[in-house]
Amino acid sequence: MKRIILNSIIIIATSIVLVVLVFFTDGVQSLFDLIVRTNYYWLFAAWMCNVMFWVFGAITMGFLKRGIIGKKNDPGQNFKTVMVGQFFSSITPFATGGQPAQVYMMRRMGIDGGTGTSIVILKSVLLQSVLVAYCFVLYFSNRFFLISNIPKFHTLFFIGISASLFLLGLYALFMFKSNAADKAVHLFLKILHYFKITKNPDEKFNEIKKSLERFKEGFKILAKRKIYLFFAYIAQIVQLTSLFFVPVFMMRALEGMFMFTNELFVCTAMVVMIAAMVPTPGTTGGAEGLSLLFISPFFYNSPKMSVILIWRILTYYSNIIFGGIFCLFVKEKPLKSSEGEEELVEV
Repeated sequence: MKRIILNSIIIIATSIVLVVLVFFTDGVQSLFDLIVRTNYYWLFAAWMCNVMFWVFGAITMGFLKRGIIGKKNDPGQNFKTVMVGQFFSSITPFATGGQPAQVYMMRRMGIDGGTGTSIVILKSVLLQSVLVAYCFVLYFSNRFFLISNIPKFHTLFFIGISASLFLLGLYALFMFKSNAADKAVHLFLKILHYFKITKNPDEKFNEIKKSLERFKEGFKILAKRKIYLFFAYIAQIVQLTSLFFVPVFMMRALEGMFMFTNELFVCTAMVVMIAAMVPTPGTTGGAEGLSLLFISPFFYNSPKMSVILIWRILTYYSNIIFGGIFCLFVKEKPLKSSEGEEELVEV
């Protein structure tokens, strides 16, 4: 509860600072002019891109669930599960609250905790791997533009991509060299404990090891049903693509035309990848700073801070609002634990 309160305070404080900056930096008259000239049909289209991000997140989860537990055993409700996850991801550092919330939702539907954990970890790994591959392709095809126009781009790109590759490498290492992965995780937690970043490294190690075991078991099942994995990858690509298109439609809404569509799309992808490493609830602070550097310069005739505020409303605060609405309809009830809950059963 204390962490939720602290995270909420961080989100509210940052939101207030952002709104204050909009008024004092852009000015009331500039903000009023922007409100008057904005094409709200295209702004709605920009928000619908974020809605498609939710929808294809649910589709991706659906393919993973059916691949692991079978079509007949899939209770559905993927969209509700994703929206509850969006809410808790948005209010916790590194989006760590989203996965447990989704596991809880699946347990309510009759999917045991071990299987649910495997599904959400696989979804996370899938998203991370597609995002890294996406950004590598966009980097090599647009590197001259990025280097020329984004200050310190290589430093920011290196930080974001290195952290992502480290996480993916850990999963890959565990798949093929479990003992080496265990030692690496244990050492990393010891280092974090030494610098007083985390507590109880041994307890954390056991939790992570269980999660990795579930990931490995779930992946083995999916490997035998490659068609589900293939369609999950396709849905994941479409999900991220939808998110990257939000500022493109914002450009049409605020500037009255589509300009620098490819470059804006590329820069948005880089912001999403790099901001994922910011250790605050909803990447608060980091996402705003990166969007000021990567996204707002494209909007020549619009107040820069207002552009950032609109982008965050469409892609972050709407996750909290609509995810919170779905959370209100989740009725509290005790969950019965069953024997063998930690095991994955191939159907």
